[in-house]
Amino acid sequence: RVPAAALRGTVAEMEQALREHAESDESYERLRRRQQAVLFQLEEVPPDPPRVKSQEGWSTLRLSFDGSTSGPPYLLAMLHVLTPEQVVQSIGYALQAGANGVVLVNSGHAHSPPEAAMAMLGVQRATLKGSSGGASGKAGKAQLEALAECFWAARQAYPGTWLGVSLPQLPAAQVFKWLMSHCPTANAVWLHQLACKPADVTWESSVDASGGRQPQQPLPLAMRLEKWLTDHQPALKGVVRERQIASWKGLVIGSVATQGQDRVHHAQDDDGMGDACQTLLRHWVSVASSVCDVVATGSPDPGRACAVAKLKAMGGVTPVALTSSGCQGEDAGAAGCVDVAIADGRALAGGATAEEGKLFEFDIDQLRAWVSRWRNA
Repeated sequence: RVPAAALRGTVAEMEQALREHAESDESYERLRRRQQAVLFQLEEVPPDPPRVKSQEGWSTLRLSFDGSTSGPPYLLAMLHVLTPEQVVQSIGYALQAGANGVVLVNSGHAHSPPEAAMAMLGVQRATLKGSSGGASGKAGKAQLEALAECFWAARQAYPGTWLGVSLPQLPAAQVFKWLMSHCPTANAVWLHQLACKPADVTWESSVDASGGRQPQQPLPLAMRLEKWLTDHQPALKGVVRERQIASWKGLVIGSVATQGQDRVHHAQDDDGMGDACQTLLRHWVSVASSVCDVVATGSPDPGRACAVAKLKAMGGVTPVALTSSGCQGEDAGAAGCVDVAIADGRALAGGATAEEGKLFEFDIDQLRAWVSRWRNA
């Protein structure tokens, strides 16, 4: 039985109470697992949404790559667009190297018209509703227009090729409307701003999970779960509704537990994560699956491979995509854990140590080597 003192106070105080109550190391481990089950309400996890139970993600993924001669895992090259000519040439390299398809993204380097660009390049958020959002909103719309021009050049050059688009400029609920009017023949869309979380978690720190601390300060610790959340979150329901009414019926990928998102547990990127962390990650995937066919995740640190334990915890609910960090051996560790692998030119060239210019091109030998490693893993 877990002592009451091990269920209140700080993390250090609860840990001390456990150790004082335990009779041996084995007893301590049993007590700690039970303590975590109580603190994180592991016996009260909500059921999966209907789309998970009917395995819609798996069937949509298979249909999206119907006719492909290889995969799963399906291997996608991500191309950061500059010009239509650059896109057409790079897609040719990707296809020669054996990739199953290409995802196009405008990371803030292409604008149509060019004069809409801001002094500091980068993704600018836009909206399809109300005002343009000033100079940044105009730049965001110009980035979307440039992406659409590159997409149509690619579609004309490669009419039967699997082409996806990534739209970090738009809120998730507005993506489908834009897609239908600008890229209706896209095979997939990637939602980056997917507003959903698996639970309300209390952290032991005045700093929240998203950061804001000095580099030397320790990462805040997840103490306990206050409430499990479901797919009835208002923002998520809005995205689900927009997908349902859209005439576009392609594959939807959504980012979960990746760079730029709030954490749900301090150990979510560690291979030594416990039951509470694994359960939180799995339920996060479950909630996101109410609108996504595939969840995409990766390491929050560009210089570090994604933890295999994280991929395993997230697997089995709906297909999982790994965004490559470029770290050596990452493909071998992730083999058997993911259904889709995605890499851009920088990851292919070595990840965080590669120069920014690698984002806009594919080295065909590096791409062939990446494809070969995954096929033989």
